[in-house]
Amino acid sequence: MRNALLCARRSVPSLAAMSLIATTSTGCLAVGGSKHSESPTLGKQLLDLKTALDSGAVTEQEYAAEKAKMLQQPAPAAPTG
Repeated sequence: MRNALLCARRSVPSLAAMSLIATTSTGCLAVGGSKHSESPTLGKQLLDLKTALDSGAVTEQEYAAEKAKMLQQPAPAAPTG
């Protein structure tokens, strides 16, 4: 019983550390209260689409249609100020 308690005590800090690493490494930790979120760039969207194709999540036809749709959209205006 004592060994189980010691093991449980050791695992709590480990779980806390793993949770902190998982939260900060994925960028999900909100700091500063900023609500401004940038849209992914066209390049990022195309890379994500290619990843979906490579993983089998979309077919060649779906990939081609979505890629064409993305490339036909007008570029976003550059931020001013």
